[in-house]
Amino acid sequence: MFGMLGDPKKKRGGKKDDVVVVAADEIHSKLSGEEARRCRNLFKTFDQEGQDTIDAWELRLALEAFGLRPTDADVTAIMDDLAVPVPTASASQLPLAAPESAEEQAFIETTLRLDFSQFLRAVQRQKRAEQSRTYKEADLVGAFTAVGGNADKSGRVSLVNLQKILKDDFGLTLKFEELIDELDSDDKDMDFAQFASLFGSN
Repeated sequence: MFGMLGDPKKKRGGKKDDVVVVAADEIHSKLSGEEARRCRNLFKTFDQEGQDTIDAWELRLALEAFGLRPTDADVTAIMDDLAVPVPTASASQLPLAAPESAEEQAFIETTLRLDFSQFLRAVQRQKRAEQSRTYKEADLVGAFTAVGGNADKSGRVSLVNLQKILKDDFGLTLKFEELIDELDSDDKDMDFAQFASLFGSN
C-alpha cells in the first residue's frame, strides 16, 4: 500500500502541487493524505528563508503547529539523526579565499537543516515518540493503581506495601533500599511523581 506525499524535489520544474509515491515500508507510521497536505503547508509557512529547508527552531514551530509537543531533546535528536549540514546564507557573500579571522569563519559555518522529505520523517518520528510516551504513562498509571494509588494519579503508595507486592506478587528481588534512597525523602510513602521517577525512567 502506498501513500501520496509531497516532495520539494519534484516541485522544481513541475506543477506546484506535484506529489510522489512513497513506499509504505519506508514509513513506519504513515501519514494520511490530509496530514501530508498539512505538512506541505506547514513546511512552506515555516521555511522563512525560502531555501526549501527548515532549521531546528522552524522545525519546533512546525511540529507544534501540527499539534505535537516536541521537547528540546526531541528536536535535538531529530536534527542530529535526520538533518544535513547546509551553508549559512551569509556564506555565499564571502570571497572564495580562506577566512582570515574567527569572525569570518563563523559566517561560513554550516547549519543543520531538513528538507521536506526529512520533515515528513520528523513528523512521523515525533508522532511515534509521543504515542510511546502516552502508552508508557498509561502503564505507569496502571502499575501505580495496582499498588494502591488512584487512576487519576492522586493518592500515595505505602513503601512497605510496595516492597511486599514487588517481592511476593512479582518475584522481583530489587535492592529496594537503594531505590528508595533515590527519592531523597524520609516519607514512608510516595506519590505518582515519585513512583514514575523510580519505575518510568527507561
